[in-house]
Amino acid sequence: MLILRFMVVVASASLFDIAAQAQTVTMGETAVLSDADSKNGNLLVAQQATLTQSATIRSMAFYVTSADGQLVLGIYDATGPNGIPGHLVAQTAAFTPATGWNTSSTTTTPTLTAGKYWLVYLPSSDSLSFVKENTTGNCRLYSLTFTATLPQTYKRNPRNCTPTMWSLYATLSTTATPTLSLTDTPVNPTVMDSAPPGTQVTSLAAAWSDGSTFTGGYSFTDPYNNDNNLFTLNNNAVVVNGSLAQLGGKPPQNISVVAQQGSTKSNFINVPVAVTTSPPPPPPPPPGNDPTSGVLPPYNDAYANWGECRDGISRRHTEPHDSLRLGQP
Repeated sequence: MLILRFMVVVASASLFDIAAQAQTVTMGETAVLSDADSKNGNLLVAQQATLTQSATIRSMAFYVTSADGQLVLGIYDATGPNGIPGHLVAQTAAFTPATGWNTSSTTTTPTLTAGKYWLVYLPSSDSLSFVKENTTGNCRLYSLTFTATLPQTYKRNPRNCTPTMWSLYATLSTTATPTLSLTDTPVNPTVMDSAPPGTQVTSLAAAWSDGSTFTGGYSFTDPYNNDNNLFTLNNNAVVVNGSLAQLGGKPPQNISVVAQQGSTKSNFINVPVAVTTSPPPPPPPPPGNDPTSGVLPPYNDAYANWGECRDGISRRHTEPHDSLRLGQP
């Protein structure tokens, strides 16, 4: 039971993430219009609507003032002659309407491209009442005995009822296009002017806004590119590529980098590389193996004085033995 409860929580979280990313759009008339209408039983009535962006159809809605009979809603594309309703795109199941907005999910959920479409309603009863206006709206209609399954193709010579529109619309969902961003660490790198080729300057990290794994690559770009080939890329790192000897202490060297996966590019980032002057090398050791040579005057030269002291001790230890060996008092 504990495992089952955990699985349900995870599934709910995943659905929440998807819902957070999804947005909804509508096409059709979402306002409650003011003119009364009825007696359209067994008529397949279509009104033109425009979809402004690619989206996935989810449901349709129709406003009813007096309910009776059954109702089916649907969408046709505009591939008929001269842009009239053409092929069926999606429809709801037949349902019993109620007063007010009637929203019903479509039985299929295809993704529609932006463009012109026709929203249709098919009532089974003349007593079903609803609202309309007769000042705008491109519409067509023809007689069709009520059926729960709408025709795959709209009639080729329907009656023109323009200008009229009803309170009828479709709701679609669209997922926000994920964006790609790029960062670097550190953001203000420093490197010595003696740095050899291959020295890492900064590391790059690209990330998708929806959490997807980045599988693309990095490249230099305008406005600064790779600063005359002084730098290059090694996987996700910017590294030294040329001599920086003449740049120590000068203003930062700017380079520009971008990440790309497929056709999507990130924002470019400017990397200001500060080149510092390296400290001077230590002086070479002096001749004679005297590390203090030139540091102190000769009379204070510890190394030399130690040598004299060492020689004096040596002489004091050897001279008595020499006098005894020679028979001197």
